Amino acid sequence: MCLNGHKPYYPTRNLSAIEKAKIECAEKLFNSISTANVKYHKVATYQDLIDGMQAVG
Repeated sequence: MCLNGHKPYYPTRNLSAIEKAKIECAEKLFNSISTANVKYHKVATYQDLIDGMQAVG
């Protein structure tokens, strides 16, 4: 499985090529398992998560 581990995703942080590859792999994985009823996507902050959940509900 090619996930970003336990590190949070920070778009402004300098990431190594390996970290970027892991993030890209995870994005592809979650895009492939997303459905019309369940959408997976990355968030950079807790507030992004809350905003996304409020948009759905």
